[in-house]
Amino acid sequence: MLTISPLEKYAWFNFKGTFAVTHTSFDGLDLGGKNVELMTRGKYHVAGGLTSPDDHACVRLMYRTTIANKLTYGKLYALEGFLVGAKQHEMPFLLIDVDGKREVPNTFAFQETRIESLGLVEGCIDPEINPEPQRMLSVIVKHDGIDENDPHDGAMVVEYVIPRNLFSGRATEVFTAGRRVLFRGTLAGWNRDRDMVRVKVSGGTLDRGNGKTPHLKARD
Repeated sequence: MLTISPLEKYAWFNFKGTFAVTHTSFDGLDLGGKNVELMTRGKYHVAGGLTSPDDHACVRLMYRTTIANKLTYGKLYALEGFLVGAKQHEMPFLLIDVDGKREVPNTFAFQETRIESLGLVEGCIDPEINPEPQRMLSVIVKHDGIDENDPHDGAMVVEYVIPRNLFSGRATEVFTAGRRVLFRGTLAGWNRDRDMVRVKVSGGTLDRGNGKTPHLKARD
């Protein structure tokens, strides 16, 4: 269910979920216990499958730690952190709290990766104009990007797929450009057609400050 409430004036994107490590983080020599910047690839589960055969559920996991504490190829970990880059890339960049990692058994492999985020609406695709399957609405939201390895990544955009039963009224009037929105949901892959991360929305909050107040509905 979407609600209406004043929202804070900055943007963020937090995640918590299970990731399979698909590449090694570091193949060099041990640096004597010193902390180093590491990055590896991982993959997460998308319930119901990806929207398109061209999409994928791969990510780059970024962190700073000792070599002895690095993520291990082939292992499954419960991780949390935040999205730091998702603009002009073929996969999102996630900064993780590696000290909080937990190795988990394969029975956890099919858990969804949950997110909570706050950002500014850039625009939306109204189902009356460009229909989506199962009457879903795509809203494009801008978040702050802090990828130090990419000076052009000062901001990033994410596609949020919202069931129409969460609100009523014209989408372009409810999700007006510049309106602050807080969404909760699950990661749903990288949309290659739009070149951005996709999120399936299960709930959230619209800022009271701008946009028309919709007639809200509880989920079926």
